[in-house]
Amino acid sequence: MQFSEPMLTTNLDASDFSLLGVLRNISYSASSFSYSAGGTVLTLNYTNLPEDKYTLTLLSATGRFEDVVGNDLDGEPVRVGPR
Repeated sequence: MQFSEPMLTTNLDASDFSLLGVLRNISYSASSFSYSAGGTVLTLNYTNLPEDKYTLTLLSATGRFEDVVGNDLDGEPVRVGPR
């Protein structure tokens, strides 16, 4: 996913996002995650995901997704993929 400005990359951990398989009602953990060098692109990798409809949630409470000066992520949900 791409952010409109650089994000603080040092405070990200696996509890900051969740992927839910809607049809199976199962949560999946990322096998790895990383920011681009500029901090504007977050890549989440998942292995062996079954066919399902997924919801990815970024948790933007204090201390999670922040820009480099400490402002919390603020935005509207965006749906990607088939509708």
